[in-house]
Amino acid sequence: MKLTFLGTGTSQGVPVIGCRCKVCTSADRRDNRLRTSAMVETRGVRIVIDAGPDFRYQMLRTGVRHLDAILLTHEHKDHIGGLAYLLKKINVPIYGTRMTLGLIEGKLEEHGLLKQAKLIEVEPRTTVRMGCMAVEFIKVNHSIPGAVGMAIHTPAGIIVHTGDFKVDFSPIDDEIIDLARFGELGSRGVLALMADSTNAERTGFTC
Repeated sequence: MKLTFLGTGTSQGVPVIGCRCKVCTSADRRDNRLRTSAMVETRGVRIVIDAGPDFRYQMLRTGVRHLDAILLTHEHKDHIGGLAYLLKKINVPIYGTRMTLGLIEGKLEEHGLLKQAKLIEVEPRTTVRMGCMAVEFIKVNHSIPGAVGMAIHTPAGIIVHTGDFKVDFSPIDDEIIDLARFGELGSRGVLALMADSTNAERTGFTC
């Protein structure tokens, strides 16, 4: 199993234009990061989580020529902004919740790609087989409805990707984050955790 971090930056990438913080002004190349995306490969099956505006460069940089699926955590542009470019080159299945797919349909239609797009709707607590992997979708809360995290069950172990999330006990869609399921996965043992870290350096409660 191979896990590749295509990008680990903020919604604007890192460095952020005009920002003078110690990370954005760092000379360490590890602080020069593209927007969030990750790729998981196992036994010839290759899946990608989120495809933001940097996706074209991320694919060229890693030399990827084939994908089996794109998994979307939510619809914000920093996570879906590269889909139109991708679908013009590779007509790969795209998995997302009803809300997420509904919101990207208009963008795909603008590019004349909606009719050919393979959009596959999923719901939290459902699992989709992808070769020897099984992708489980988990409800999370974010500033937009329809967001999910994922547990990718591979022969090597479980990879958990939280997506962008917050713990919200009064969400606008009345569906709270499935903390119980994350706890169950933790008790089983997780090989790798990819977690949203926005505001993690702040003490107390953040939103």
